[in-house]
Amino acid sequence: MKIFKLLCTALLTVSLVACGGSKTNEIKTDGANTIDGYMNYEVLYAQVTDKIEPPILKGYYTYYKAKSTSNTLVDLVLKVENTSAEEIKLADLKGTFTVADKDYQAIKVSEEDTSVSTSKGIASKETKNVHLYAEVDKKTDFTKDIKFVLEANETESELTFVVSNLEKKKDYQKSGYQLKDDKAEITIDKITIKDQVNPEKPTGVYRYYKPTGSNNTFAALKLSVKNIGTEDLAISKLIGSKAYIGNSTYPGQTVIQNEAKSSLYEAEQIKPGKTHTVYLLAQVPKADKDKDIEMSVYYAGTEIFVKK
Repeated sequence: MKIFKLLCTALLTVSLVACGGSKTNEIKTDGANTIDGYMNYEVLYAQVTDKIEPPILKGYYTYYKAKSTSNTLVDLVLKVENTSAEEIKLADLKGTFTVADKDYQAIKVSEEDTSVSTSKGIASKETKNVHLYAEVDKKTDFTKDIKFVLEANETESELTFVVSNLEKKKDYQKSGYQLKDDKAEITIDKITIKDQVNPEKPTGVYRYYKPTGSNNTFAALKLSVKNIGTEDLAISKLIGSKAYIGNSTYPGQTVIQNEAKSSLYEAEQIKPGKTHTVYLLAQVPKADKDKDIEMSVYYAGTEIFVKK
């Protein structure tokens, strides 16, 4: 009996030493993190937000928000590249937040230009932005440290952060700046405040845009969009925009001037080689029109910001 007890003690000692040798990786916030043979990922930003939605808002779309009005969302956004031969399902990524000494299992949301989803994974060799978020009390002190642990492919990685230190880096640009890929060349103009947006050469019956309600006006960012591709360019789901005044965010809509410059539409195509005027319109309170206003422009995975 004594020999048996000693043997058990020895085995237990070995077991404890083996467990003590396990390692948790530190998540870098500057540059790429790698899980060999599985994925590369970067920390893009963290935010406290009331809503997670796609970059381009058009028609009906899915978004995610807190289930309780007394709560908000702590959101950590990663840019994930799948380097494996198989799809990475969102269920394969496990995240845990520790906020004010409470643990929360992260909800995972993958992002595409016009949609967000809790079910769409990351295909082999594909790169996607993934939101990992927790619903917490709005009264939480967000100036304190938040701990985040990511488990993926049997690898555990850890990050301790303050939200304000990981805010989205804004790329501010001025009039004349161009966003460009192999389909379109988009030239930024300036933001103006308009109670009504009209085409340049209205004739007869034409379409124009007015805000809903007498207390609203438009923050309007004018663009010039040239189709440099070989196929017609549909404008309706091409560009995303939002306006920001203080801590308030206002969604933008895209309207395009027809080739004759006589009317404005939300759905219009640009033929190869042609250039059209496009307006990004966000309804904002008239009472705030003289405040500092900035707008974001999202195109083909790139987001820039313009100040009024």
